[in-house]
Amino acid sequence: MYTLTPATEIHGRIAKFQERLRAARLEAAFLVQNADLFYFAGSIQQGILIVPADGEPIYFVRRVFERAVSESPLANVRKIASPREVTAYFADRHVS
Repeated sequence: MYTLTPATEIHGRIAKFQERLRAARLEAAFLVQNADLFYFAGSIQQGILIVPADGEPIYFVRRVFERAVSESPLANVRKIASPREVTAYFADRHVS
């Protein structure tokens, strides 16, 4: 077993990334690569991490949801069966 990345480290990385998103005038980033998921979410469970320029990130997880929840310090981790559910999540909130 490995040591989990401290929550303060993950949140600090996200805050710095959000500063760069705002500087580049980007509204959000969608991260899917294992290295990016581990660096910003603390877990490499298959899914999509959405980091908005402002606000809390959302980690949509397809596989091994329980492990993602136990490994990641992120508050908003959601289980999905298909990436299409990510589209539906934002459509329901009138975000395009």
